[in-house]
Amino acid sequence: YSRFVDDLVFSSPEPIGQRKRKAIRETIRRARFTISRHKSQVVQLVPPGEEPIVTAGRWTRSQSIVITGIGMEAGTGRLFMPRPKLRTIEGLLHRAITKGDIPEAVANGYWAYFRSIYPQGTPLNRSEQRISDLHLQWRRSLRRR
Repeated sequence: YSRFVDDLVFSSPEPIGQRKRKAIRETIRRARFTISRHKSQVVQLVPPGEEPIVTAGRWTRSQSIVITGIGMEAGTGRLFMPRPKLRTIEGLLHRAITKGDIPEAVANGYWAYFRSIYPQGTPLNRSEQRISDLHLQWRRSLRRR
């Protein structure tokens, strides 16, 4: 179980069956929270090459899923930022370097968010590496001011 503001995520290495999902819903209602049916979903992640175990609810053959704005590759569990968020951070760092009008605290906040998903030593793809390089370039530009 994890939560982010008002989003709840329940995960398990085994499928979460009807009975357990019903118990979860009842617990949420007893705590006087409302479940938004149109925003709720059950997703059975299937590792690449495996057949899905179909239980009540929905399953996906997708290679990834986005939960509360953070992506996760099915099978490997690798976390990633969706492209639009990467582009936002890239644009922000680029503007911080070229125009210098982004507050340092804002750029540092986005960098901390990036690093929370990609800790030091995590292999990065080209887009992620470009952001890492831009951050280094931005830090160097601060020293020259």
